[in-house]
Formats: sequence, C-alpha cells, structure tokens
Amino acid sequence: MRRAAVIDTWVGTLDEIQAYLPDNYTAAIEAAKSEPDRRSYRVVVRGEDVAGFTLDYVIDRLASGLIFAREIDPDAKVSAV
Repeated sequence: MRRAAVIDTWVGTLDEIQAYLPDNYTAAIEAAKSEPDRRSYRVVVRGEDVAGFTLDYVIDRLASGLIFAREIDPDAKVSAV
C-alpha cells in the first residue's frame, strides 16, 4: 500500500530527514518559502509499507529526532509553505 506524510516546516537538509527513513521510503522537497533570514521547506515522505517498516514506524522514527510529520493522501498535491 502506497502511503505519504508531510513535514510542514523544515529548515534543515533533506539528508537529515533521509537518515531516519528505511529503504522503502523517500523524502522530497515539495514547496519552499524564502524569508530574509532563513529558508523553510515543506517535505513529503512517500513509500510503501514493507514488513514492519510502515508509515506509522516512519512517523514515530522522525519524531524521535524532533521532526514532526503527519499522514496525507499519497496522491495529494502539496501547497506552498
């Protein structure tokens, strides 16, 4: 089953997020907002549940690194930050 989650405001790097993901999930920047002193991103994590590596696992694992995600429809268009 294909599933997805969104990280609404992220100011780090994509590599920091991908370090928390199993091989069956990937992260991509879907929207960006530039402010005078920083740039923030909306990141979508997409993948398929395999064995115990489910989106629920991914969301909990991200939260352990203080990266907060919420599940969305995997076919949803992500609006600007």
